[in-house]
Amino acid sequence: MKLRDAIKFIPGLEAVVQKCSTCTSDGLRLLMDQEFVTDRAVIESRLYRLDCAHEMTVCPEYSGALRDVRHQLMQLRGCRNTLDRLDRGEMLDEIEFFELKNVAVRGSNVARMLLGTPLEKLADIPDLTPALEILDPEKTLAPNFYLYEAYDPRLAPLRAELNGCEAGTDRHTELTLRLSETEREVCHALSRRLHPLASDLSKTYNALTDADMLLAKASAITDRDSRAVVADNSPGSGDTTVYKELVNPAMLGSVKHFQPLDIRLTPGCTVITGANMCGKTVALKTLALAQALFQFGFYVPAREAIVKPVSRIYLIIGDEQSEFSGLSSYASEMLKIDDALKGVRADDNALVLIDEPARTTNPAEGAALVTAMVRLFDRCRSFTILTTHYTLHLPGIRRLRVRGLRDDVPDNVTPGSLGALIDYTLTEEDDSRPPREALRIARLLGVEDELLKIAEENIE
Repeated sequence: MKLRDAIKFIPGLEAVVQKCSTCTSDGLRLLMDQEFVTDRAVIESRLYRLDCAHEMTVCPEYSGALRDVRHQLMQLRGCRNTLDRLDRGEMLDEIEFFELKNVAVRGSNVARMLLGTPLEKLADIPDLTPALEILDPEKTLAPNFYLYEAYDPRLAPLRAELNGCEAGTDRHTELTLRLSETEREVCHALSRRLHPLASDLSKTYNALTDADMLLAKASAITDRDSRAVVADNSPGSGDTTVYKELVNPAMLGSVKHFQPLDIRLTPGCTVITGANMCGKTVALKTLALAQALFQFGFYVPAREAIVKPVSRIYLIIGDEQSEFSGLSSYASEMLKIDDALKGVRADDNALVLIDEPARTTNPAEGAALVTAMVRLFDRCRSFTILTTHYTLHLPGIRRLRVRGLRDDVPDNVTPGSLGALIDYTLTEEDDSRPPREALRIARLLGVEDELLKIAEENIE
């Protein structure tokens, strides 16, 4: 799975990517083509590279070099097709020679600018002197190209005579044809001379766009982000993901109050309960986003994180548009859950996040279905987090509960202020009677007392 595909189903991922300011179109393409990596060593390598880029963006001593490098990258032209043509030994034209000269000049400049910086070794730009001697015989390093007269002794006299010849005459036509043929021969000769350097030029271009992509990813890092530790393979630590003060970047700009989440994920199924408005859905979206960022080589939005790589993320949330066109929300949801269950049975290393399943069917059947889901997913070693309002009898299943409304809630509550009065902390659930948050919230909002009294009697 590529990053461009993950954006379609991981909420908040696109917002993070949009903060990555690339200087080149191929730098952006390289970013969007990043693969969802599951190998621990590859993830470590990606994070190390991002560490180097981040150091360069935040340390004042590298600010000048960073500015100069970005200026060079902004002047880099996309030329992947030209590089492919050169590698195949085809004849190039003047525009394509300009593109190659641009790569050589920008690459040479960037290699010099990165000396002594954290990105020096990562860029790995080869010696471009041979290419510059061919493409820039006058050694001007000017950002342009033309068929220099130094390439062929016939060019200077032909151009001089043509400039002095009256246009429209037979002689002018003859000279124009001769010059055109000579320039074509020069292009062919230049293409042959540059062909052995195709690999170095391609390597340079790839290094420049890679540096662009890395610096863009580093530019999206905020003070709330941290470099996750990759969980190792040892028993216990390798089977656990831990986040401290995990936040959702998309929510920070849209709500006044967002309480960081502390959570530990363990193999099997964990059930989260809590009233509406208590952040259960946001918690699932945040976990999906953090896992995706980690495995695409980004920092995660948490103060600390130890993350186990997974093979796939299943995010099943009712407010997302269904790909099963024409089906009811319940039918669509059940097909997605069935797909996730089959998936973890085939490859038991996934992150499965299910938000309030079977809530649109009748309560008796809904509770029975959710109980069955919990038991089946708990048999697997994948991480499964399932939220629900149903009261379930599930001995041996790990349960978490959102604490809910604080004890010190004032009487004068408005719908707009209610979110600030909720404690979103997840606590290990015990067997005591669950709090009646729904009735309490309704009472605080001024719902008719008789309705709530009858509801309480029904519960009893």
